[in-house]
Amino acid sequence: MRDFDGDAIFAKYQKLKKDLIDDYVPDINIARGDTHYAPASDVLDDRLSRVISPNLEKGKLLRTREYKKIPSNANKDLYQELVYDTEGKLHHGAFYLGDHSFIIPSVSSTYVSFYVNRSLRLDYVLRQRKEEILGYEPVIAEWCEYDEQDRLISVERFKRSENDPNGIVVNAEYYDYAGGVLSHIDRFEEYDSHPKQSMINMVTSLYPDLIFNPKVVEYDLTREADGVLVTIRKYQSKSQVYTFTKSISGKEALRMTESGILLV
Repeated sequence: MRDFDGDAIFAKYQKLKKDLIDDYVPDINIARGDTHYAPASDVLDDRLSRVISPNLEKGKLLRTREYKKIPSNANKDLYQELVYDTEGKLHHGAFYLGDHSFIIPSVSSTYVSFYVNRSLRLDYVLRQRKEEILGYEPVIAEWCEYDEQDRLISVERFKRSENDPNGIVVNAEYYDYAGGVLSHIDRFEEYDSHPKQSMINMVTSLYPDLIFNPKVVEYDLTREADGVLVTIRKYQSKSQVYTFTKSISGKEALRMTESGILLV
């Protein structure tokens, strides 16, 4: 298990914010290339994220299937637009959240994910009144890193802390490989850089050995004749660890590998 350095990851986010995030100007009005579509359930589950562990826990590939057009008789409001630029690169995905009909004239909201580069994705809620863009509210920044062999080695997701406007909440995964395939994941959940001291005091007094800020999960992968066995350890406290397994079929492991999750 890796050590989690909260100060270091906060400093890393501050640098990303200064170098890339603050200067980025979101804009859905680009010269379009192709437009594809994805089911809304995939959007709400955030299946366009590069985070790997949900795929392992479900035992199947969760990444969004794209359609060139919305299937006939389908409700278009249940699909997300995936907009490519004229060079064929995915520029953004947009999912319509609805109108706020109590406001006259009404304001609509759309959840938009912008693919700034291969490593950085920025999510916003876009507010509009008819065709007038009122603003983009930042929600999540997702940062991915790769090794020299072009394998994904980390995904870090940042959002603003509700406890402090200068703080962040982080969910992060770090990946290890052996023999060319994924062998281990360290996952850290819900790290708040600026937690309320009153909450810390209450938790530590009631549950002195509870593991929190962040929560910790480990995944070990073992190859079997008919697929991959995933052993998952969720650390509840220093004295209590929940361990369970999930089997991934050979066919599904191959699908994941073809999508970039190197299981076989």
